Amino acid sequence: MKEKTQRQIRVENLVRQEVSSAIIRDLSGFLPCPISIVSVDVSKDLRYATVSYSCMDSNSTEEVQQILNKTAHSLNKSLGKAIHTKYTPKLRFIYDKSIEYSDEINKLMQKIHYADNNDNV
Repeated sequence: MKEKTQRQIRVENLVRQEVSSAIIRDLSGFLPCPISIVSVDVSKDLRYATVSYSCMDSNSTEEVQQILNKTAHSLNKSLGKAIHTKYTPKLRFIYDKSIEYSDEINKLMQKIHYADNNDNV
């Protein structure tokens, strides 16, 4: 896998900032729970951006995904006004499960620690 170019990295940072701002500004009342933009990956030709997000409430992920998909076009428009590139990256949203995964690992570690402490007593 090739390294990302400086331009890709700059565009990813810009997209992340602008999408975060647009979500706070335009969607905060419509989302069932707060979300966090985890990462943005921009394609080599800078035409597509995959935005990974996480939800504070894991039960609302499908609803949040639907809202983001419905509003992707308006978020794209506001992104196009904010960044000045030849092409505005088309946004695609995916749910990032890494926080849930880390919580599960943490719970397992706590169970192991608890079991070890009870064995020693």
